[in-house]
Amino acid sequence: MPHFIVEHSANIKACDLLPFIDNAARQSGLFTGPDIQVRATSYENSIPAKFVHVQARIWQGRTVAQKLALSQAVGSALKSELEDTVVTVEVVDIDKATYFKS
Repeated sequence: MPHFIVEHSANIKACDLLPFIDNAARQSGLFTGPDIQVRATSYENSIPAKFVHVQARIWQGRTVAQKLALSQAVGSALKSELEDTVVTVEVVDIDKATYFKS
């Protein structure tokens, strides 16, 4: 179950970001089913003044090439919609041995 956790400056609406991230994740071919989770938190005060950072937390076992492709797909989807915005994406492995879900 991938989690896409978005941090962004308050001058960007989360409702404008989340569909692009969800779509890029689904188009990546790395995930099946309805389990993709995308959520966002905004920050009133930040430098730079306009930013989006996405942390994609995915099951371990993907190759570096797969993770890079996911990062680039999400970043490109956002950058194509946002002008004058710093966009960053990182992909982090979830350790299955220590993950809990109820």
